[in-house]
Amino acid sequence: MFDTLNINDQYCAGGGSWRILDRILIILILVLAVVYILLVSKTNINWDEFLYLSKIYDYQVGRAVAPVQSFYIHFFGWLTNIKGWEMEQIIAARFIQLIILFCCMGLIYDISRRVFFRTGALLTVFLALSFTDVIRHGFSFRADPICLFFFLLSLFLLFKGRISSAIIAGLSLAISFLISIKTIFYIPTIISFLIIALYTSKDRMQVLKIALVFVFCSICWVAILYLSHSQMLTNSFSKLPSSLMKGQAIIAGAGSKVFMIGAFSPRSASISRSLLENPGTWFVVLFGTFFSLTKLFSSQYRWRYGFIFAFALPLCSLLFYRNAFSYYFVFIIPPALIISGVYTEIAAYYEKQGRNNFVVILILGPIIIASVNAVNLISYQLEDQIQAQRELITLVHKLFPEPVPYIDRNRMIASFPNAGFWMSTWGLEAYRQRGVPIMRSRLEKYQPQFLITNTPVLRINDDKWFGQNKSIYRLLDEDYIILKENFVPHWGVLYVPGKRFEQLNEIRTQVFEILIEGKYTVEADGELMLDGRRVMPGEVVSLSKGQHRIETIGAHSVVLRWGVHLYRPEKPPSEKPIYTKL
Repeated sequence: MFDTLNINDQYCAGGGSWRILDRILIILILVLAVVYILLVSKTNINWDEFLYLSKIYDYQVGRAVAPVQSFYIHFFGWLTNIKGWEMEQIIAARFIQLIILFCCMGLIYDISRRVFFRTGALLTVFLALSFTDVIRHGFSFRADPICLFFFLLSLFLLFKGRISSAIIAGLSLAISFLISIKTIFYIPTIISFLIIALYTSKDRMQVLKIALVFVFCSICWVAILYLSHSQMLTNSFSKLPSSLMKGQAIIAGAGSKVFMIGAFSPRSASISRSLLENPGTWFVVLFGTFFSLTKLFSSQYRWRYGFIFAFALPLCSLLFYRNAFSYYFVFIIPPALIISGVYTEIAAYYEKQGRNNFVVILILGPIIIASVNAVNLISYQLEDQIQAQRELITLVHKLFPEPVPYIDRNRMIASFPNAGFWMSTWGLEAYRQRGVPIMRSRLEKYQPQFLITNTPVLRINDDKWFGQNKSIYRLLDEDYIILKENFVPHWGVLYVPGKRFEQLNEIRTQVFEILIEGKYTVEADGELMLDGRRVMPGEVVSLSKGQHRIETIGAHSVVLRWGVHLYRPEKPPSEKPIYTKL
C-alpha cells in the first residue's frame, strides 16, 4: 500500500555491535514476558475489572446492560463457567488479555520493521513492555488492551493493500469502537495513514478504493453490530428503539463529560507519575517526535516521517481526556513508542561518524533507565496483592451460597445483583449533582444482605467522610446516616444488616426501625425485652420492616446481627488493602 516508506539508508545501522544489541533486547523482552506471566495472578485486581466481569453476569441472567461499551461480553461469556468465583474468573480473563498484549507487541514490531531496521523495532517493543503503567495494567481485564489490538490489527490488514483485507480491517476497527468509544483517539492516526498511503502509492486509484471500502465498512459494521448487540441485550425487537435511545444518551453524556470538561490536562497527576517513572522512555518519545516534525518540512522522506509521527497523535488526548488514568497509557503508549525507532536511526548516524562512545550512551542510556525502573516496580508487583480480595470474596460466597443483593463501590461480587451505584469519581459527581438521597429507598426495595466498605466513601464508622467533609466524592449526609444505622461490622470491610444499641442502662427503652427484614441474632451482655417479649443473648428473632421497641433488663450493650449465628472467621482479615492505587 505504501511505496516510499522504506528505511532511510542515511540512518541505517550495521555491524556486529548492533547484532549484539539486538540479542540483548530480545533477551530483555523474553524476561519481561515471563515476568508478565507471573504478575497476572499476583497484581491487585482493580475495581474496573470486577465491574467488567459483572456486566457479563448481568447479561447472562437477564439484568439490564447498557448497549454502549459492552460488546466485549460476547467474547468472554465463558468466564462464568470457571469454578472459583470472581478471582479465578478475572485471572483467567487476564491471561487472555496477556495473550492479546503479546499479539499487540507482535503487530507493533511488524509495523516498526516496515520503516526501521531491526534494532529500532526491538527497542520499541522493549520500551513498551518495560513502561511502568503497561506493567501495572497491560493484562488487566479492561477495554484498553483489546482496543489496542483491534486498532493495530486494522492497520496491519490495511498494509495488505487488498479490498478483502480492508473489509476485515473495517470490522476490526468497528469492534474496537463498540468496546470503547475512546477508539476515536485512534482516528487521527488512521486518517494520516490513509492520506500518506494515497500520496505515496504508485496506484492511487487502488489506494482510494481501499480507503473508501475501509471507511464505508467501518461505519456499516458499527451499525450492524450495534443493532445486533442491542437486540441481544433486550431480547426483543419491541424494546430495541428504547435501547438505542438509551445508548445514544449514554454516548452524548459521555462525550460532554469526557471531552468537554474545560480543564487542561485533567489527569496531570497520572502524567507526572508516568514521566517520573519512565524518564528515559519519554525522552526517546519526545526526541523522536521533535526529529520527525523537523523532517516533515525539510526532507525527501517527509511522508515516511509523517507516517511515523502519526502514531504519536493520540498522545494529544492527555491534554483534555478526563479518564487519562494510568491504565489509559496501555491504550496510547505502545503505538506512540513506534516513534522511538527514530532514536536508533540517529544513533546509527553518529556511529557512521565514528562517535562510538556517544552512541553507547545514546542507546544504552534509555535501556538501562527503563530496566532499572521496571525492576523497581516489578519487585513490588510480585508480592501477593490479591490475598485480601481472595479472603473477602471466599467469605462472602461461604456466607451466601446463592446470589443476594448487596452494596459496595464497584460490583466486587460480580455474580451478585448490586443494590448500590457505581461509586467512581464520575458516578459520585453525578450522584452529588442530583442531590437526592437514595439509600433508604434502595434498602427497602432491594433488601441488601451485606455491605462491603471497599471505598472510603462507604466507611460508615469513619466520621471524616460525614458532616464537615464537603468533598463531592462522598455520600449525602442522609445516605451516610441510613447506612450507619442499618449495618454493623462483621469481618474486616464486610458489614451485614444490623442494629447496635449502647448504654441501654441510661436509656432503658428505645424505638428503632428495621428496613431490611429477616432473622437477626441477638448479641447482648444480658436479658432484654424486644417488642414486649423477653429475649436471651444468642436467641434468633424475626424482625419485619417497620417500628420495633427494645427495653433493657440486664443488658447494657446489644447488637442485632442479621442471620442465624452468621459465621465469622476466627482469623483476622489481612492487613493489606482491598485495592491498591492505580
